[in-house]
Amino acid sequence: MGRYDINFLPSQDIHRADRALNLKKMDGFWPTEIALNWLMPEHLHILGYPYSIKIDYDMLCVAAYDDILKYWPWDVAYAAVHVNVKSWPTKAFSRVNKSLRLRQAKTMYANAGFVIFNNAICHEVGFYDRFESASNLLIESTPEVGLREQVALAMVSASMPAGINKVPSRYNHRIPRYRRETEDDPALVNIHYIGKKKPWHALDQVGVEALVQRGRGISPFFSPVWLEFASSIDDFSEYCQVQPYTAMQVLELARDVVNESDRLLKRERRETRLLRERLKELGDESGLTEIAA
Repeated sequence: MGRYDINFLPSQDIHRADRALNLKKMDGFWPTEIALNWLMPEHLHILGYPYSIKIDYDMLCVAAYDDILKYWPWDVAYAAVHVNVKSWPTKAFSRVNKSLRLRQAKTMYANAGFVIFNNAICHEVGFYDRFESASNLLIESTPEVGLREQVALAMVSASMPAGINKVPSRYNHRIPRYRRETEDDPALVNIHYIGKKKPWHALDQVGVEALVQRGRGISPFFSPVWLEFASSIDDFSEYCQVQPYTAMQVLELARDVVNESDRLLKRERRETRLLRERLKELGDESGLTEIAA
């Protein structure tokens, strides 16, 4: 693999960095500095950059951005991958929404991992001010809301006069199963390591088993690829304590995934057998038919 460079920008050099660093933490476990992401479009505008892309560092890029210009925010503030959110905080959000009246905020919900910004428009509409206001409002009125960063972003999206552009989900793929490319289903571009367990965290047997139990048996195999890319960056060891995997370590990962998958399958079969026997004792033929289906 080739060598990749990262130009690190000191946080104190970012325009209005103190504002972001004083914003209350997002969901408690993310670092305070995460709010700087939402200041960057306006800061880069000041530096003369017309566009920028925010990509979470727990992303793995697996294909070229060949068609990205189809979704480029030429005349809107930004573009992102919309998500059909199932756990939208309806009651909590209604308290926040009394003064804002952002009825379409739920449909504007997008994952914050991959966002393309039109820096000039972000500066023009005061993007960060909107985000900060939404975040503070959520903290004050609905402190129980989880994923506050993304709910705040949905509120900002709903407040935009021109709306935002939608980016295909393959640019921010969060489903745990790695799918094959077909004519009707283009190749994935970015894979997002959702959850608290990141590719730079050491994975022990218990961690692997937990991922398999949650239906993410493929996830451990992305970490070695991410680490191989990351290790090409200068001073890699200063930012990541986990070293790239050896072939033997990948084999051990496969062993743990297969063993846990087999254990879960055997348990499922055992439970199904016991249920069949119990239903047979009760003479519930309809239940037996339903299990067979």
